[in-house]
This record gives sequence, C-alpha cells and structure tokens, in this order.
Amino acid sequence: MIRTPRHAATPNRRSALVWRRRASPFARYALLAYTLLVIDASLYPFSGWRDLGLPPFAYLSAPWPRHALGFDVFVNVVGYVPLGIVTGLALYPRLGGFFLVAGSALYCGALSAALEAVQSYLPSRISSQVDLLTNAAGGLIGALIAARIAGPVLERGRLREWRVRWFEPDASRGLVLAALWFGALVYPEPLTLGGGALLKFFDPTLPEGVVAAFGLEFVAATFRQAEGVVCAFSLFGAGLLFANLLRRVQPFGTQYLLVFGFVVATAVTKMFMSAFLFEDATHFVWPTIGARWGFVAGFFALSLALPLSPRLRTALGFAAIAAVIALVNALPDNPYVNSVAGAWTRGRLMNFFGLAEGLNLVWPFLALVYFLRHPGKARPL
Repeated sequence: MIRTPRHAATPNRRSALVWRRRASPFARYALLAYTLLVIDASLYPFSGWRDLGLPPFAYLSAPWPRHALGFDVFVNVVGYVPLGIVTGLALYPRLGGFFLVAGSALYCGALSAALEAVQSYLPSRISSQVDLLTNAAGGLIGALIAARIAGPVLERGRLREWRVRWFEPDASRGLVLAALWFGALVYPEPLTLGGGALLKFFDPTLPEGVVAAFGLEFVAATFRQAEGVVCAFSLFGAGLLFANLLRRVQPFGTQYLLVFGFVVATAVTKMFMSAFLFEDATHFVWPTIGARWGFVAGFFALSLALPLSPRLRTALGFAAIAAVIALVNALPDNPYVNSVAGAWTRGRLMNFFGLAEGLNLVWPFLALVYFLRHPGKARPL
C-alpha cells in the first residue's frame, strides 16, 4: 500500500487552491465599467468640441492654477480611489505587492493624463496639473488599499464567502450590472425608476407624435398612474435580474430575503441620495403617490415570480424592462414633477450630472442585452 505524504495535496485540494488563486472576473468587469464611468464623467457633455491650436498635453507646462476649490480636489481624489482599488483587484493574482501598486497607479495616472488632454478640446472643461495630480493621488491610495485587501477579499474574506454562498459562479457580469442599477437611481428622472429614455433624448419630439397619433390627454392623475406602472415594471425587471444571479440550491427563504434587501436598498438609494446632492443638504424628496404604489406592486409581483423557473423569470424580466423603455420614451415629460428633484444639477457634484444621466439612459438597454445573453438555467432537481 502506497501512502500519500501529508504535505502532498490531493487532486480536490489542488483544484480548490487553483480556484482560489484565479483572477476575479467580477473585478475585471468592474474595472471596465468604472473606467467607462470615469470617461463619461470627465468628458460630459461631449459637445462643443474645438481646437485651440495647442498640443493636447500643453496643460502640463501651463502656469499653476491660482485657485483650486477644496471640494473639487476632494472629488478628484475620491473619484479615483475606487478606480485604483478595482484595478488592483483585477491585476491580482497575476501581480502582487509593489508591482500591483505600481501597475494600478500607472493605469490611473495614464487614464487621467489622457482624459485631461482630451478635455482641452471641450469648452466646458479646463485641463490642469491639479486635476492630474489629485486623480493620480486617488488612484495611488486605491492601489495601496487593493494591495492590502486583495488576498483577504478575493481568496478568504467574508465577501468571497458571501459571493460563493449566495450567487451563481457565473454571476459576475450580472453583479456589476446590479451595482450600476444603484448608480442609475441617482438621476432624478420625471417618472420614478423610469430609466431608458434614450430615444426621447435624441428625439425630444417623439412623445408629441405618440400623443397626436393616439389622441391621448394627460392630467395629474394620468401621470400618477403612469409613474406607478413604470416604477412597478422597472422594479420587477431589475429584481428578477438580481434574483437570477442567486444560487438556486439555497433555501427559498434566503433568496426571498436577498431580493427583499435589493428592493429596500433601491428605495433607500432613491430617496436619500437627494439629500446629498444639494448645497444645503436639507432637501429630501419623498416618493410620490404613484411611486409608492409602484414599489408595493413591484415587490408583490416579485414575490409571486420568485418560485418560477429561471427561464420564465428571464422572459418576464425582459418584457418588464422593454415595457419601461417603451413607456418612458412615449410619454411626455411630467409637468407636475417635483421641481426640487431636478435642481440638484445646480448643487453638489454638478460635473457628475452627465454620469448619472448616462447610466439612467442606458441601464435598461444593458439589462435587455443581459437577459438575452443569459436566458437562465433549468432548476436543478
């Protein structure tokens, strides 16, 4: 009889170790998503391009700005800290230690330098060394954090345990999309949770043609009903997308609690972000009557749909998001919308208005693509 040495790893143990040390798909998808968000926030409004006849990197040798707003410096640093973190997590375990920090910081600095150069062609933007240095500092801070937490988080941390226990192994893309859902909630759309008005964004006269074609009349009660329907459908579709990411072998009660947490987080994010986006931080936008009924109806529909098969949930979620896109593009703007909700562009984080608007416009379309590419698997027996 041949004995296996104690120090030798069995095949199952070797497989577990290899699986632990593999790169994180979630981190790489998060890096791609956050890079696109940084580009969007840096180059908004993507209009009025002009050439001043200067080299794109002329700002590096320009005189040092006399005045730098403390809040802008703070935002520049904080905005690049997550970029440094996700870059470091995406590089792990291929790189570690000093090389992970150097690679992450170099990527953040190069991205900031390139975006500052492109900003020189936008009249609404000012390129400066201050922005580059503060962005690079934020990226370096994030890289240092990533080097510290990469192993514990990706291999043996509580987050990794929750990821394995609660979500399917191939749920990385969906988790990034679910995270972007909360970013899209920041934008104060006329109809609560009514994202996807991309067609109306490019053709503002589209609702007028729909109204004229069907002879519709809109009053305050009509908009309340429309908001309730849009809110319910949107919450139902997003909730089903999240539900399909959950492991189907865990108890139904756990799945229900996680979906309930997703709904609560949606409501809290939608209500409380307004308090941060104003100068005096005293405004608080309570949900309208239509939004309240929409949240109740959406959660009730989610509760009924959870026991269904993943494929059927996918079909229902796709139909719900498609209905939201059709409604928000066909309905005219709500003249009864709370004026406070649209005033945050004159308050804090004005430069991030385009970022929030962009997420709100494209998220439903990204959800449709995800539903098509991930139709759901048969429930295991």
